[in-house]
Amino acid sequence: MMKENELQKELFEIIENGNLYNYISNIESIEQPLKQDEAENYIPNFSIDYLLKYRYCYSANEVIKMLSGDLEIINGKKIRSISLKKNERLYPDFVLINNETEQIIIIELKRDSGAEREAITELIAYAQEMKNHLPFLSNYDYSFIIISTEFETLLRHSVGSLILDTTLNILCLKPNIEESEVSSLEVVQPNSWTDLYCACLPSEALVSYTLVLYDYKDSLKNLGDGIYDLLEMAGDLITHYGNRHNSHGFYIIWRNMLNVGYSEYCITIYVINPYIFQKYLVGLSINETNPLLSKLWERNELFEYEYYSPQSIFRITDNARKLLEKYFDSTFEIPSTWHNDFNDSNLKIQKLPLLMDSWGTVGDFVRYFYLHPGVKNTYFRQPINGQLSYKNPVIGIQIINYMTGMTVFNNGNFCVKSFFLFGKNLALLIQISELREINSNYNLFESWLYWLNIYLIPAIKEIGFRYEESDSITVPPPTFKVHIYNETLRNIKLVEDYVLWINEHLLDFDSNGVYKLFFNLGFSEGLALENQYSNMILNSGNEDSIETINRMKKEIITLVRDWLNGILEDVFVKEIRYPPEETMKMIKFEYLHNIDFCNIKDKDISNIVADISDEFIIDTFETYFLELVDSITPPLFHEITPFDTHNYNGLDLDWIKEQILKRRQAGEEYVAIQIGEGGTISIIELPEEEVILGYSEEDDKNDMIYVRDLSAGFVTLKKISWQEVLDGNLFL
Repeated sequence: MMKENELQKELFEIIENGNLYNYISNIESIEQPLKQDEAENYIPNFSIDYLLKYRYCYSANEVIKMLSGDLEIINGKKIRSISLKKNERLYPDFVLINNETEQIIIIELKRDSGAEREAITELIAYAQEMKNHLPFLSNYDYSFIIISTEFETLLRHSVGSLILDTTLNILCLKPNIEESEVSSLEVVQPNSWTDLYCACLPSEALVSYTLVLYDYKDSLKNLGDGIYDLLEMAGDLITHYGNRHNSHGFYIIWRNMLNVGYSEYCITIYVINPYIFQKYLVGLSINETNPLLSKLWERNELFEYEYYSPQSIFRITDNARKLLEKYFDSTFEIPSTWHNDFNDSNLKIQKLPLLMDSWGTVGDFVRYFYLHPGVKNTYFRQPINGQLSYKNPVIGIQIINYMTGMTVFNNGNFCVKSFFLFGKNLALLIQISELREINSNYNLFESWLYWLNIYLIPAIKEIGFRYEESDSITVPPPTFKVHIYNETLRNIKLVEDYVLWINEHLLDFDSNGVYKLFFNLGFSEGLALENQYSNMILNSGNEDSIETINRMKKEIITLVRDWLNGILEDVFVKEIRYPPEETMKMIKFEYLHNIDFCNIKDKDISNIVADISDEFIIDTFETYFLELVDSITPPLFHEITPFDTHNYNGLDLDWIKEQILKRRQAGEEYVAIQIGEGGTISIIELPEEEVILGYSEEDDKNDMIYVRDLSAGFVTLKKISWQEVLDGNLFL
């Protein structure tokens, strides 16, 4: 076994002879995931489990680029301690300088696992001392290398924390020793942040508070147009301190168009709520005995942490509030989430976004997404209303919705619910455009149209992608350029042409007519379910309009009763339909909660459905009912050319196998790899009704794996061996 001083001596010779770069093996393991940066057929997605791997690969690659130049060892012989003070002793194993770029590399050796606790602490101390010599040295200009024979949990977690919490670059190397000599230095990747079992960022994970700016002393009148400069400076301060404090979120500065309950200007700050991820951990058998998780979850349930806001949401605004206090009395009000805000029709008629920006991991993704060549060639091919910046809410909010899966046809997933909502919002665009033209109160509709178009733009793009990728749709969709501010009457003709094309061409392949039915239902009757619109009509006193809304509701109620009759007959009487387990729970709990299931066959299904109130049907149509229809309806299918939404080359398959075996040992027999609709990878336990490919006596359970693929918009399931996974068959 090679001792640490022997390892240090041999590494010194390798570096001095200019061979350090040549000794590093498997560099391709960190280069491969980075190739997605330039891939024109790839759309980035916000995969939590992938963040650490990608950041590490980027970080390690930066270090390796430094090592490919002319390196000089500046310590080790005449120079031992690097401290400026004589009575202090700081002894890094190696400090190198790249003579071409003047970048500094600090190397620390750890021969045994017992010393791993100090590794990161020592590196940071050495870096600080280098900054004492070279004040204001940028993080781009120095890097770390840890060389260790073992990378145990503590060291991997320390490295992972350094990568995620800082912009420092670090490379981990493990020496391969043969016959008492170093034969190579193998790149090691940390995996300390991959046990979340949460593939994407949930929209409810972005919690918010609104900083309401109450005007006093006629400040707005005195500021004039200067108000926009002031608000932009306040936003810059929030972004700056959000990054300084390692927060992750975004803000939207908006104008109150109704002047009801708010001042004229407000700033809503969204940050990631760390407690929201506990629901992905609780319930896993491997976590049942974890005392800390149990305690945190107990507090989560007690204090309703869905709306928990970290102190950072308030503290990162401290300096912005100091700037604003000369003109406004600012107060935090209205806790919420991005999911609630984007779906709240009441707020949409009030909040006209003016400016936004983002920071931390959220900001990194927004910028990465916007600048990616695959995105440039698809989502943002041309300016929207002349706007180019991701700081403009028309663009920035779209990116936040791509990140959280809040787009209409998310990643090309064409489901019944999405088509109904799309039809409803196209109809709403016509109605609001007409009302805006005849109503002198422009403010009432400007914000409404703004949010409505932010909703529609991604849907129109996804439909355009489906046409481009499909050989079966031969007629292109009409040009539909959304007009957010002006020319609202043009929207009416555009929508009418677009609806005709959808029926005649996009939905021509809807074999059962289900998608066409619900799209047209949304377009013709959906306005009755748009609360702000229907309430406005009901309060108008116009009897013809009120009668129209009531007729729309009756049409929807009749359709729901007809469908429920058919579904319940098929499931409970004829027993020819077998919905998924979650669907059955929804049917029993939401629609049949007073029914004795032991005798349901003997009951008249039509009477059961008749007992469901009209109010309940209307209130739950867009949630329970449409989700029920989606669960029993195959996807809208077109033969398409696949478009990459995830790069699988960087997957840590060894770690995935380790996690699956761990969960099996804890009692979860049917654990699977799931490929999500956005191409994300996660580990799940198969729904009970899908366990149709049981393990045979000949199967080696340690060598077999289920793969549940949702990437095409519907479920496919297969059972393959790990060797097939390694051979690349997982994603075929």
